[in-house]
Amino acid sequence: MRKCVIGVCAIVLVVTASLGCIEKEGQKSFRAEIEKGIDDGSMFILAGLYPDIVAGWVVGNLEGAFVGVVVSGGGDTTIQRALYRFNISSWSKGDITLHLHCTYKVGDPGKVEIYVVNDFGELPEEPSQDPEDISSFWNIVNSGTIIGEVEANQGDWFEIIIPETAIVDTNYLALVLKLKNESVSGGNAYGFSTFEYAERYNEDKPYVEWVN
Repeated sequence: MRKCVIGVCAIVLVVTASLGCIEKEGQKSFRAEIEKGIDDGSMFILAGLYPDIVAGWVVGNLEGAFVGVVVSGGGDTTIQRALYRFNISSWSKGDITLHLHCTYKVGDPGKVEIYVVNDFGELPEEPSQDPEDISSFWNIVNSGTIIGEVEANQGDWFEIIIPETAIVDTNYLALVLKLKNESVSGGNAYGFSTFEYAERYNEDKPYVEWVN
């Protein structure tokens, strides 16, 4: 009888272990790239008017998105933030990992903050001719959730975990990247890849991944 009991226990352990392996192997990995040029881009405002007036431009279809303080060809100093939105309609639970390529770095811009925000929708294909009030875009971080900071290196990809608790929309994951210190002088900025950048240089597009 004792041998029978031991034998039954051994069988139960083997079956339980097998079920655990099946469940683990049954998990599926998902990857979602930026789908089109108007799902990522930049917003930039005139630093000389800020913070009293939030005047500037929002635009997609860019070969790269700046994050930092930049002096334009016309001599205007602008503060720039990057915008990304990923279709995560296949996501159901768990953390999501963002993967992004730092294509450019100038000066000493310091750390970049990454926020999960409410979906801002598709971006304009062309900037407006004149600066306009873009406070609805610019201030979206105020109601967002910061999920981490990164000090990127030019030429490198980085990844950062977006916790499940920070995800506010099950259709689109919208992100804003901004400098931790936007009071730096002009000429301190990062450039990050976009849909158009990846198309031009034949590399992976910005993407997120998760396991269901």
